[in-house]
Parts: sequence; structure tokens; C-alpha cells
Amino acid sequence: ETTIKDVINEASQYIKNIIVVNDCSSDNSKKILRKLPITLINNDKNLGYAKSLEKGIKIAFQKNADYVITFDADGQHQGKDISKFISIIDKYKPDFVFGKRSIRNRFMEHIWSYYAKRKYGFSDPLCGFKAMKREVFLTYGYLEKHYTIGLEMIFSELKKGANFKEVNIS
Repeated sequence: ETTIKDVINEASQYIKNIIVVNDCSSDNSKKILRKLPITLINNDKNLGYAKSLEKGIKIAFQKNADYVITFDADGQHQGKDISKFISIIDKYKPDFVFGKRSIRNRFMEHIWSYYAKRKYGFSDPLCGFKAMKREVFLTYGYLEKHYTIGLEMIFSELKKGANFKEVNIS
């Protein structure tokens, strides 16, 4: 509720087609979101982080998006970094673009970062700022079957040879 409007206003300076999945917010987020120039999806029941992301991603690809950029609504990311993602997508057409934060707050972020770096070569798997190519998502079809915060699909596709770029973000 306190960040969503500013996050969308900032992101909309860099990208026009914004989809927000409201996962049964109990605050005034839904009311705020209705007034913004976005595609709003309101879940009927709480699906959780990854399943809500998956729902929004599927809708974006149904609308013929070539890429989806995920961006957390809590204000931790800066809209200006979206232009870095777009530049990399335009230039390299990677399967994934991963945001790389300079700070990791939780212990598990350090564990997953170590694993991802050693196994796949990227540093910040739990960063919510990512991009993925349509074909890669549609080939796999979902983010997760088990609670993996969306990493199940990414690791599986990287194992099969998907490529990526990593971007330092603010």
C-alpha cells in the first residue's frame, strides 16, 4: 500500500505494459491499483509469491510479449535499472536477465547465491528483478511445482543450455 503507486509510476517511465498481480492484499492496494494505468489481476485466493508471478507471466505472454521483466512492488528496485535490462535484451536476446543486488539481507540469500554462482555462474537467484524470454517460459510452462521461489524453472532451463546475462542493479 505504501510503495505500490510510486513503484508503478517509476517503472512506467521505462516500460508501458505493466501487469500487477494483487495476491489478496488486505490493505488498500487494490483500491490504489484500480486507479493506475496497468493490467490488474486480483487473485480470488492467496497463491503466494511464485504462483502469482507465474500467473502474471502467463498473461503477459498471452498478450504476445517477447519478454517479461519481473519487478518487486516493495520499492527495493529502481525503475531506472529497467533500461539496463531492455538494452541487454535488445543487444543480446538472452533467455534470462538476472538482477544482481549489492546487498543480500537474509542468510538464505547467501546460501542460494553461493549455489547459483558455483553451479550456473550467476550471483543472485533470489533477486525479484529478472527477465525471461517467452520461448523459454513456454517450453517449461511454469515457475515451480514445489516451493522453490521460482528457481525450479530457471535452474532446469540453465541445465538444458539456456543462456543469461547478469546486471548490477541499485
